[in-house]
Amino acid sequence: TSSVSRWTVAEPWTVIGIGNPLRGDDGVGEVVAERVRGLPGVGRVIGEGDPFDVADLLQGARNIVLIDATRGGREPGSITVWEPTASGTVRGRIGASSHGFGADAAIELASALAPLPERVVVVGVEGCCFEGVGLSAPVAAALDQAVAAVAGVTGDA
Repeated sequence: TSSVSRWTVAEPWTVIGIGNPLRGDDGVGEVVAERVRGLPGVGRVIGEGDPFDVADLLQGARNIVLIDATRGGREPGSITVWEPTASGTVRGRIGASSHGFGADAAIELASALAPLPERVVVVGVEGCCFEGVGLSAPVAAALDQAVAAVAGVTGDA
């Protein structure tokens, strides 16, 4: 007789926090990434994800969550979750990381260099202050919501 397991083990997620903690709300990705370390479904956490390195960081993983500050005109601290496509169409270039090069642009670049992982999900936190050190009050108040958004993705594998 054959004993094939009916249990499927979900592939763990790699969580990458994008941004620069020396540029105000741009540092939210790193803060949230560190807070999700050890959550169910999270296998690897990269807290200091330079958007220019994302193409390299995406290699080898099947499931990726990118956390980034956004500048989309929403209320500061708003959380947006989306799955970008490799179509070359960037979602309004709302990434706020260094010099306006955020998650969307990094994914577009990565898709031009190599196939994207099976799933890439971006958790964006709308920022309002991109100067100095430390998060603005609205972004700091949204940290628990951002962690919950990541948990909702990684626990949904």
